[in-house]
Amino acid sequence: MRLRLACALIASAILTAGLFLAVRLYFSDILPVADSETPQLQWRFETAFVLTSLAWIGSFVTARSAIALVVLLYKQTRRGG
Repeated sequence: MRLRLACALIASAILTAGLFLAVRLYFSDILPVADSETPQLQWRFETAFVLTSLAWIGSFVTARSAIALVVLLYKQTRRGG
């Protein structure tokens, strides 16, 4: 159980970091709609939105996996095994 949870934590952390990096590198010129004076391509704006949303969801999964792993390890040490 610990190994699966640790693998999920590592995989979601790597995926999240990759998504944030992709958004930062390829869509750094995309601004929020209210802040933009120049017209933006709609597909670039929507793609940046979807990738950012997936990155934040991945961050949530990473945090939940980390919390679950800490709780699991704490319960095992309290039991003595």
